[in-house]
Amino acid sequence: MTGDEEGTVRLWDRNPLRQVALLGTHTSRIKCVAFSPDGRQVASSGDDKAIRLWDVNRRRPISTIGTHTAPVLSVAFSSDGKRLVSGEHDKSVRLYTRHRTLWGHRLD
Repeated sequence: MTGDEEGTVRLWDRNPLRQVALLGTHTSRIKCVAFSPDGRQVASSGDDKAIRLWDVNRRRPISTIGTHTAPVLSVAFSSDGKRLVSGEHDKSVRLYTRHRTLWGHRLD
């Protein structure tokens, strides 16, 4: 899985190395991509202030979550895959279920 400067999320096969699917796009540069623990979903984040969830098997978007005021620099799934955490350029950290924000904190 890769995310690029143009905002494109791509799925790759490693042996031999070839693109398997173009999952979709953000409106600007992607900063982070992360697989869920079961490998069925991918979260991507970037300069467009969005986190997008993708279905790997169906190769299509699932949803866009959260309301961000700054570029989202990092995103990661919890070990059980039920929650996501994001780190933003404005020093905020947010915890989500797949549908809503559970908790947010900002470092001053």
